[in-house]
Amino acid sequence: MREMEFLPAWYPQLRRRKRMVVLQVWATVVVAMGLGLWILLARENVARRVADRTVFVRQLEQSRSDLKELNMQLKEKEKLEADQRIVAKVGMHVEASRLLNKIDQIMPREMTLVQADFDTMETTKQVQSGDSTVPVMTRKLIVHVTGVTPSDADWAGVLAKLSSVPFFQDVRLVGAHDKLDSGHLMREFEVSFAVDLGTGG
Repeated sequence: MREMEFLPAWYPQLRRRKRMVVLQVWATVVVAMGLGLWILLARENVARRVADRTVFVRQLEQSRSDLKELNMQLKEKEKLEADQRIVAKVGMHVEASRLLNKIDQIMPREMTLVQADFDTMETTKQVQSGDSTVPVMTRKLIVHVTGVTPSDADWAGVLAKLSSVPFFQDVRLVGAHDKLDSGHLMREFEVSFAVDLGTGG
């Protein structure tokens, strides 16, 4: 007895097509998931690069700021070194007005200063440095002051006060003599002293 086929002829084709559709759906899902994962990884990579770039920009700005500060410090150092070279060549700065102001404080009211001369004296001496001798130049400011006063006691007092000033050296009386000024007999005197200006190369 022959078996009877109850399934229509198109049913197996329908099942094959259904399986193909299911396979296509799963393939689409897998591709979509892979594409999503790739996009996610790409975004993370971009975000990482942006973060690295931000850090690099900050480091570059900090380096520029440090370089600017270093340049300013180098300029300040060069300026200080230039000032030191000037001081080494010229010696310690002694302001003439301050020097004269100090003398004016010492002088009595009866005394008048008529002349002040300032000269710089340089001397070189050999100084032992290790196994060799090095020439060292010393500088002194030589001050000659001429004034008039009614009596010898006044200039003697000024001479003593000048000698008591710590930075005045070799204070001495150069000379004193009578001077007639508008019918008044005055004593004209000249005093000299030195101020150490230090050493220079």
